[in-house]
Amino acid sequence: MLWKLEKSGKFTTKSLYREMVFGGIKDAQLQILWKSPMPIKIKNFMWLMIKGRIQVAKQLKKMKWPGSPLCKLCGVEEDVDHLMFRCPPAQFLWCCFRDAFGWDGIPTDRSKMLDIIQHQRGVDNKTLWVYVAAGIWAIWLIRNDWVFNNRLMKDIMTLPHRALSFAIQWRNMAPAKLRGVLETAQSSLLASILALGDNSR
Repeated sequence: MLWKLEKSGKFTTKSLYREMVFGGIKDAQLQILWKSPMPIKIKNFMWLMIKGRIQVAKQLKKMKWPGSPLCKLCGVEEDVDHLMFRCPPAQFLWCCFRDAFGWDGIPTDRSKMLDIIQHQRGVDNKTLWVYVAAGIWAIWLIRNDWVFNNRLMKDIMTLPHRALSFAIQWRNMAPAKLRGVLETAQSSLLASILALGDNSR
């Protein structure tokens, strides 16, 4: 008998395990996400968000949730792309990121976000994943606070500042050589937040 998972044709438990755990094509971008310095809970959440599997109103309604399937702010159906990229607070946050990191535009959906991360020049991909994840996590927590606790943020500047605070907390998880890059990105984002904040008042 010939074992097709090994070049030698001989059975190994390693090849069987590799096939059982991962039998498909690797996504290089998501490999960088898994190697980025942030809590595993955030990596898992980001993976679920990218796959469209987080519990937004549209998903919750399918599970007989008694709440509305509409965005509390906009009144349109709340799906993953709307919540994370198209809702006005999310768009404001991504404008801060656009100005800080030199993006041509802001992401309007998950696919565009992945495209921006993949083609970013001048910023390490792991660094960008940390900041994008911090932004996504900030949107999620602020949205949940409003939907489930009826607490709306009083100032739009809360969102980018919260994202920045998560990125700063996670910076300590990074290897020493990446911390300097994260600090430079932090300075750029803070300058962008302050500039947009001055213009929004």
